[in-house]
Amino acid sequence: MDGLPATAAITGLLAVSGIAIDVLWDLNTSPKAGTATLNLALREVKESRSSIQALHKTLSLLESRQVPFPGRAAWIEVDELVATLTDAVLAFSKLYALCSAVEVEAARNSPEAANLRYEKRMRALCARIRWHNLSIAMMMTILNCPAETDAKNSRDELAHRITRLLTFNFGLASRMQRGLSYASPSPSPPASIAPVSVPVSAPASTSADGPLPSNAVASPSGIAKPATDAAAPPPAGPEVGHTPRSSPGWPNSFSGYTLADPAILSFVRLPVSAGELRGDRDFYPGAYSAHITYDYSGGSSLSQPSIRSPSATPSPPGSSWETKEISTTQSQMMRGTAS
Repeated sequence: MDGLPATAAITGLLAVSGIAIDVLWDLNTSPKAGTATLNLALREVKESRSSIQALHKTLSLLESRQVPFPGRAAWIEVDELVATLTDAVLAFSKLYALCSAVEVEAARNSPEAANLRYEKRMRALCARIRWHNLSIAMMMTILNCPAETDAKNSRDELAHRITRLLTFNFGLASRMQRGLSYASPSPSPPASIAPVSVPVSAPASTSADGPLPSNAVASPSGIAKPATDAAAPPPAGPEVGHTPRSSPGWPNSFSGYTLADPAILSFVRLPVSAGELRGDRDFYPGAYSAHITYDYSGGSSLSQPSIRSPSATPSPPGSSWETKEISTTQSQMMRGTAS
């Protein structure tokens, strides 16, 4: 099984954000100046989780053609959704590990000490999560807003945001460019689903593999779009700055598809490997094969053990923590019976 399915990504994001909210809420029973950053993180994660829930519901309605304006689904490219979900999964994975560290530091010293120690990293993740929260909100506006002018403005702004995201987040752009490796190509969409060409204002004079003009950047769909002077998205961290490989694969398979093809969502897999999920892999049930992994980062594994203990975090059914606990209990019972 190659990559992280988009449907599993949304389910996992809801689970991981719920755990983060529980941890941050326990540390902030009352707003205080000494824990301002933790309060900010709690607010951002709550808002992001609400947006992800709305996205989950809207995609379900879209699949059954029950959204208010199903024709507008052609305004959102699959690549735009994939880029947003991919970086959101990586951001929440880092947040999950950071919340574990914050919880340990708060127990050792105080919430104020944890806030001071991890303030810079927490604020950077908050900015990154807020960026994707706004992108998802624009997708919801496109599909649900009665005012067509507002929907068109959101469509244009979403395209610009994805362009800026891939311009300043080189690691994400490299993931989108090479997608799944040549050894594990993404399953091709069914023949019954035809790519939908969405008109764009930017000139499409170059291909995804060819050189771009100096004033253009690569979009998720491989179409050259002019760079904008708007504010840059927050940095994604040092782990994503790897040289992209020029190889055919996933981008060529899904380029040109839009959310007007709901069946395509079941075929889409995000360019995220299992080893890159730090302590939250178990919250993406059935997302990865037990014996096959793929490295999309181009570097060493980013997997790090979660600092939070198993007893402090409820384990999903079938997780590694639960399996170990059951195995230990059974061993103790067998030893007691033998004695």
